[in-house]
Amino acid sequence: MPAGTSGAYDIIVVGARCAGAPTAMLLAAKGHHVLLLEQSAVPSNMAHSTHLIHPLGLAYLEAWGLLDAIEQRATSFTDWSVDLHGAFLHGAPPPVAGLARAVAPRRDILDGELARAAVRVMAHHGFHGGIAMALLMYSTMEGTTEFDRETGRITSTRFEKEIREIIDGQAWGSMDITEANAGSDVGALRTTAKQDEAGDWFVTGQKIFVTSGHGRYHVVIARTEESKGEDEGFEGLAGLSLFLVETWK
Repeated sequence: MPAGTSGAYDIIVVGARCAGAPTAMLLAAKGHHVLLLEQSAVPSNMAHSTHLIHPLGLAYLEAWGLLDAIEQRATSFTDWSVDLHGAFLHGAPPPVAGLARAVAPRRDILDGELARAAVRVMAHHGFHGGIAMALLMYSTMEGTTEFDRETGRITSTRFEKEIREIIDGQAWGSMDITEANAGSDVGALRTTAKQDEAGDWFVTGQKIFVTSGHGRYHVVIARTEESKGEDEGFEGLAGLSLFLVETWK
């Protein structure tokens, strides 16, 4: 600390730009001993850093199902006052979707809830969208998807009903791979599928750790041929097939 200065500051402002710099000057003009730091020198991701969320932001958080978890660990207020060095302002935020308050959560709380929500969204929408894409890919590979050669658009596909339901958010799917004795070693899968004389397939086995197992459409990996061992070149992978199983009608 420079010679002749006090050993303590009344206020420390992190961020010396469009908001931080004038805030620090107004506070100093009021007689406060202020320390102004550039954000790059002291990043504002400390546990005690806060965000101010206005009603519109709260409305989004409520729609995402995150507001309660954030607000119960943050400071809420319905009006505020600002002293602009001679001009005194007092008011309340205009309501949005019935919310007429603001919330100031710590940054680690807000970022933590948003990060966990992002993971959930990825697992739900990203994964299920991937199932729709997988169905389209398999149909294309087996030759049951047709295209308009001039426009490149898909005109028909084997799993059109299932794909449309997943895309529209009416249903979702899952990939049933892991078993009690086969996780990353897919070649060790024991679930089997047998075809009867009528051409119907019957899948028998047990799957665990199925992400979104309550989904409607399950892509189940099962063994349709006995493993030939190391001689087949893929150590048990060559005899595996995929089955689309609808869990309810």
